[in-house]
Amino acid sequence: MTQPSAPVRTVLALVMAVFIPIQLMAQQSEPVPARARIPETLPPTTEEWAAPDVSPRPAMSNWDLYAGRVYANTSPVWVQAEYLLWWLQGHELPPLVTTSTAGTPRPEAGVLGQPHTQVLFGDGRVDDDARSGFRTTLGVRLGHWFDALMESELQFDYLWLGDGQSSDDYYSDSGEHAILARPFFNTQLDQQDAELVSYPGVVAGGIEVETSSDLSSAGVMFRQGWLAGSRGRLEWLAGYRYLQLQEELGVHETLVITDPGGDVPVGTTFDLLDEMSTWNEFHGGDLGVQWWTHARGWTFEFVTKLAIGGIARTVQIDGDTLVQTPDDPAVLTPGGLLAQPTNIGRHRTGRFTAVPELSIKVRRQLTHHLILTAGYSLVIVDHVVRTGDQLDLVVNPTQFGGGELSGVPRPGVLMHDSTLWLHGLSVGLEW
Repeated sequence: MTQPSAPVRTVLALVMAVFIPIQLMAQQSEPVPARARIPETLPPTTEEWAAPDVSPRPAMSNWDLYAGRVYANTSPVWVQAEYLLWWLQGHELPPLVTTSTAGTPRPEAGVLGQPHTQVLFGDGRVDDDARSGFRTTLGVRLGHWFDALMESELQFDYLWLGDGQSSDDYYSDSGEHAILARPFFNTQLDQQDAELVSYPGVVAGGIEVETSSDLSSAGVMFRQGWLAGSRGRLEWLAGYRYLQLQEELGVHETLVITDPGGDVPVGTTFDLLDEMSTWNEFHGGDLGVQWWTHARGWTFEFVTKLAIGGIARTVQIDGDTLVQTPDDPAVLTPGGLLAQPTNIGRHRTGRFTAVPELSIKVRRQLTHHLILTAGYSLVIVDHVVRTGDQLDLVVNPTQFGGGELSGVPRPGVLMHDSTLWLHGLSVGLEW
């Protein structure tokens, strides 16, 4: 076979160089079968497409802490009832009742500072034993209406500590104390003296001393979430606090004259009464923080608060003496022994003060809506007036029996104040 000439080979090479690429492009652009063709536009759909959330995962929220391990009770309204076993700092009393050994000379009987004198009541603290009480709290979680995380809450609470009472009776006919007296400092003699209630052959009688005290508190508190994390939650507190302390002291003595050689007829009876009452009322704003945490199924609550405001102090002093002479009508005169016209009446003062409070509480969930609580609390109240601090043992005896005052006006209105602390344990249920 004759080979094509060089010009022909050149033409064939050019034709093939052009034709082959065109053929390949035509093969690549052949139409796709209808069943495999992809539409240029997607058909409409009613479903919305959301981009995936790639933001960092946040720490445990307040709601997680409320509804999870830290606080199981998520009801919009909750109630807590607690039994309290608290100690309220007792108040100091001066010596109020004294005795002496048999045979003590009459001028020395029951007089403070004498070697044979013994204090029967006073000269120490009273009403400092443990006492029972209760505390109730009503909580309203505002989160059910205002925020989904339940970060805000309103609380109402009321606390009451039962009466701390003490009483003692001393009578000459009991055979235990033949000599009974009430000591005081005599301004006319400028020395220690004593009023005899019982002394063999002179006078016979008895003394009753009673003290009581109770404390109550109420408040409203707004609680708002502040910081939250996997280890717990911190909240701030703001509200109003009311606190009242009331104390009473009464000394009642009855005696009859038995000395036939005395100035007072035999059979004359004396009935003396001294009464002292104090009220302390605090009103103030309350600020604090509360921290929650959890461990091994238990929730721990730590609260510190400081209430700042004013305290109104009232001291009420009363006293009288009833004298019954044989064959004569009874005579009532103002003033007993430590309550005299120079200090009888109602006396009021007020001042600025602060009431700090610290509490620790542990919680355990019993059921979905029932929580067991136990805790400890400490409260300090400054500038309170107490009955023992108002007793003035300096007495001007010219006032006895309704007499006209001559000399220094004592006993006086002291209005001494002191610091009160109370603390104790609590156990309760919350639902």
